[in-house]
Amino acid sequence: MKKSISLLIACIMAAGMSLTAAAETTAASSAEPAPIVWGQAAEKRGLVHIKSNLYYTVVDDWADIKVPVLKKSRTIKNCFVLKENESLVIPAGNTLKLTGGADIRGDIYIEDGGRLVIDKLSTYLSGTILCYGDISVTNGTFTCMNGSTLYIAECGSLNASDRGADADGLNGRVGTDMYGASVVCLGECNIPDPTFVAEPVAAVYRRTEFGGVVKKTEVITDGLDALLDTELTTDTYYGDSSFYDLYTVFFSGGGCVDLVAMGNKQHGWSNIAGANVQAMCHAARIYHDSCSTA
Repeated sequence: MKKSISLLIACIMAAGMSLTAAAETTAASSAEPAPIVWGQAAEKRGLVHIKSNLYYTVVDDWADIKVPVLKKSRTIKNCFVLKENESLVIPAGNTLKLTGGADIRGDIYIEDGGRLVIDKLSTYLSGTILCYGDISVTNGTFTCMNGSTLYIAECGSLNASDRGADADGLNGRVGTDMYGASVVCLGECNIPDPTFVAEPVAAVYRRTEFGGVVKKTEVITDGLDALLDTELTTDTYYGDSSFYDLYTVFFSGGGCVDLVAMGNKQHGWSNIAGANVQAMCHAARIYHDSCSTA
């Protein structure tokens, strides 16, 4: 047993060393939220079919970070397109139903109590979906492409009406690119595929401080469940882009996800799999506050 654990740690350390350059790039780009600007109508064309259903929140005036929130449930019959560097929040109480297929290259955050329904035609994910609510594939197909991340939190769920008995049919099927998609299902999932199993097996921790200097690296095999239980931050403080904790977590199904905390982990996650979850969570909070005072 000790020999097996030692071998696992050695393999993870080797993987961590080989991924150092990539991790540095990911951390640097994910630690500092990139501006998401929605000032001109032309910049909204990726969300053209639901622009009247969006509540635009300003989460940081100084950095001009604005995030659209779905302000009421909506069914989209045309092809839904979310471009790179675009984001969308599906808040609690609202549902986005796709019946015309979709090309999701940006980031979607589904809040606990929010819902995404994929029905009819084909939906392709090459961006990131962070699901703390529910995803249902009732018809059509949902495919996680190379470079995509589908992260289902413990409080979330992913359910498909058919895993793919009819390989050529649009029948509520979910598939993944086995060479490049990262799928992590910590919550409820009815898909009998080992790729979707999400038991954390180890993590590589990196501490970076002012000046971008890496102060510490460590392989972690204990306390992984508690690590994943860390809350998401909704703070407006975005910290310094070179001062953060980065945890690269490896899962038993083959998935691998970067979790970044600005400042340190006690502040909560600010970025998951390259998606600015801090800005999206803060946008959801602003939206709910506006609803309560309306």
